[in-house]
Amino acid sequence: MVINLGDVEKWGGTSLATAELDRKALEHSVNSFTNNSATLKMDYGIIVCSGSGKTDDTSEGRKATDHAIDLVNGTNQENEWKILENIFKRNVNDHGLEQNILDPLLNEAKTILNSGDFDGEAKAKIVGLPERVKATIFYELGKKSFPGLDFILLDYDQNGIQGINSSGNTEVLVCHQETLQNIVNVAKSYKNKIIILPGFIGTKSRTNEMITLERGMSDGTATYWGGALYLDEVRIFSDYNGISPVDPKIISGLNSIDKCTYREAEAFAGLGAKIINDTALKPARERGIPVKILKSFEPDKQGTTIRAVANGKKNKFGVTAIANTADYTMITVYNMPMLKTGVAAKVGDTFAKHSYNIETINDGDSCRTYAIFAKPNLGELILDLKKQGHPVKDVNSFARVTLVGEEINYKANLVFLETLNELCIKPKIFQFCDDSIIVDAFIREQYVHNVVTKLYNRLFEN
Repeated sequence: MVINLGDVEKWGGTSLATAELDRKALEHSVNSFTNNSATLKMDYGIIVCSGSGKTDDTSEGRKATDHAIDLVNGTNQENEWKILENIFKRNVNDHGLEQNILDPLLNEAKTILNSGDFDGEAKAKIVGLPERVKATIFYELGKKSFPGLDFILLDYDQNGIQGINSSGNTEVLVCHQETLQNIVNVAKSYKNKIIILPGFIGTKSRTNEMITLERGMSDGTATYWGGALYLDEVRIFSDYNGISPVDPKIISGLNSIDKCTYREAEAFAGLGAKIINDTALKPARERGIPVKILKSFEPDKQGTTIRAVANGKKNKFGVTAIANTADYTMITVYNMPMLKTGVAAKVGDTFAKHSYNIETINDGDSCRTYAIFAKPNLGELILDLKKQGHPVKDVNSFARVTLVGEEINYKANLVFLETLNELCIKPKIFQFCDDSIIVDAFIREQYVHNVVTKLYNRLFEN
């Protein structure tokens, strides 16, 4: 007898941009959980909803969450609320549901907006409103469309997601162990039900205040539930057909990577790939839960399965994919004698003081080059370093080209160097080490297209 503990299906905002797409997503999930029957075939069937996604390229057609963020930032507030309220009410109307199902949420939001107080929890309740609205609509639609099944809606204070007890209520980090245990406790009461969860939200640890998580952590709601309950699979639906081996803007039409490891997926996420938040992978990796990245409503697309051991098709170089990330600034700091104790630490502290994350470091002759993302307050950082006696040279418009592969080998390094040499490109930094699954080169942005294309041809086509 096969026992299926359950699955999680998370639907991104683009997949839920209209009532028609809502219905398709709900039907897909219900059919997956019931095997097209009238009975749940697993202990847990869990649906995680994002807010309504982008509908068109007009200012009104943006993601619902983008409108909500503008609201709390005070940007054209009256107009933004009108747009947001229309999105919600139109969605309810298009489903033929009662308009009053949203009254508690909308009245709460109006009270906050009328007060003008966006401190603490109030800001989180506005920013997280689109997810709560969409989850409510899904819950009501589920009851209406599938009366033989038992649905349950868990709001921010019921879903088990706990954030650290920080000063703010938005972009809060997850309390890892506490969240895993809370979900287990919550789920005990809802076995054999289809659970609807708004993504991206929860409560502060040891309080009942609402929080929003980091952007992209709707995926985290799905993976934390999947990991906490040791479920069979987490499926994340979006407009991406899994992970492409190369940026589609550079080489289009490539098949997605069939399988990759957690470590490879985390590397991609850390390098800016908009596939899955690297923090969201943590509970799945710890508990060994497969995560599938799939394109919504295209069952013929294989997507990418992320798991501990990929066992996918490998090339002779061990490279799974090529990533590229733009907008780096290279800062070379001089007067850093290599044997002088504490100099490097003090310079590193100066970067941190100005809220810069150092991506990579390359040591030179009494100097050190730092790769950072460009930010508006760069002049303040440079002035601070100069006051400490360090001349500085900064150069913008660099990109990071990265080979990623769990089984990457020295031949890949040679191909990378040979490609750069053939194109007469001298990297600002080139780095690899034995225990890493990446090989990096920081080059001028204008060379990226040529370098990535040639690397793909040599690494994947030969």
